[in-house]
Amino acid sequence: MPILRDVFPSSNIVPLTGKDFIQGFVDGRCNVLAGEQNDISETSVRIAGYIGDYEYGNRVLSKEPLGE
Repeated sequence: MPILRDVFPSSNIVPLTGKDFIQGFVDGRCNVLAGEQNDISETSVRIAGYIGDYEYGNRVLSKEPLGE
């Protein structure tokens, strides 16, 4: 999350972890997701129960490898 704090005001960040971050989006507690590309894919949020419009952005803030 340090990268997000460098980009967005802290008042705009709702820190949720694990499965809670997608559920927070589904429940409307937040309106933007930030995370690994596979975690925030449209498929992932649909499986979690989100039925609204969903747009996947193209701005990448980090390119950390998933494995070595």
